[in-house]
Amino acid sequence: FEEVNQPRQKKNSNKILFLASNPTNTGKLQLEKEFVRISGSLQEGDTNYILVAEWAVTPGDMQKAILKHKPDIIHFSGHGKSDKFPDGGIILEDSEGNAKIVPGKALSNLFRLFSGKDQIKTVILNACYSQEQATSISQHVPYVI
Repeated sequence: FEEVNQPRQKKNSNKILFLASNPTNTGKLQLEKEFVRISGSLQEGDTNYILVAEWAVTPGDMQKAILKHKPDIIHFSGHGKSDKFPDGGIILEDSEGNAKIVPGKALSNLFRLFSGKDQIKTVILNACYSQEQATSISQHVPYVI
């Protein structure tokens, strides 16, 4: 009976990096609400996830955050722009807080830097029009959603 009262051990520690971007000149997103829901869901499971967030992400911040946190999973939440236009991609922020489009090729180059031994296992893109970026990232990351 003593074993029944023991707390259940969590297994498989993974770090998730939540990258959020909602530039001032784009539509308002509920990024904080999304983060809280993800955090709550992770706490209910039997797998140990460490969830860290970086807000108002610029292209430079994105690379620094990956280097700093060394995540297994990256969850990007923000806006995207259609690939039908020459400047399609995910939308981060510039130094003034305005939209800065990052195309698939740039993301592919970024994730190529992090492929290898300490490879990022999964990238989740919660943004409109992110299919081209997902395809580009999938050249260097096993799972892209």
